[in-house]
Amino acid sequence: MKWVLAGTLGLVLAGEAAADAPPPPLSKWARVTRRFETRADLSDVVVVVFREGVRWDRPELPRDIRVAEEVTITPERPFEIRLPGPVGAPDDIQLGSRQMMTLVIVPRGAASRYSDLTELVSDARGGLIPGATSEWFDYREPIATYQPADTTITYQIQQDASGKWEVVRTGPNLLRDTYVTVGVVAALLALCVLLAGLWLARRAWCAVRASHKPA
Repeated sequence: MKWVLAGTLGLVLAGEAAADAPPPPLSKWARVTRRFETRADLSDVVVVVFREGVRWDRPELPRDIRVAEEVTITPERPFEIRLPGPVGAPDDIQLGSRQMMTLVIVPRGAASRYSDLTELVSDARGGLIPGATSEWFDYREPIATYQPADTTITYQIQQDASGKWEVVRTGPNLLRDTYVTVGVVAALLALCVLLAGLWLARRAWCAVRASHKPA
């Protein structure tokens, strides 16, 4: 029992340490909702969501979380998920677990050879299934400091030019836009300082020349 309690305490401390990791500049951590949409027909592929992580609220259950499930995504039926995990607030520790996920897209013919979805995910992530795509997602995401914590990030499942399936982030990216704006403002300020310096240098040079002119 003491090992279970020690393990539980270790997981809580690990979760707190992860939550204490600083976000990128001008951003904050948030447990965002991830929304996966498609305009394509996915009937020829199998889409699997694999969640993995650790729990610290249920000592009677296995510590490690490994859950794979097939999901259906159509143009009329997107898939949404919000993973649990600490992001800094004390109450977040009460969520009980910290989870990440992998979204796997596998041709249906190849997927039919697997009876265990966990093995399917493992082989897809390892590049052992031709035509398979896998994308990893954390439970948290850095967002702009002025964005609400319940932000939704949208992704589009589509085929690239070669026909391979890909997961592309769509919609506004306010954190990226913030960085672009700050970069533009910084560049303009640097240009203004440079021009002001050149103007002052020119005035000083003109003053020196004027002082050396013969009377």
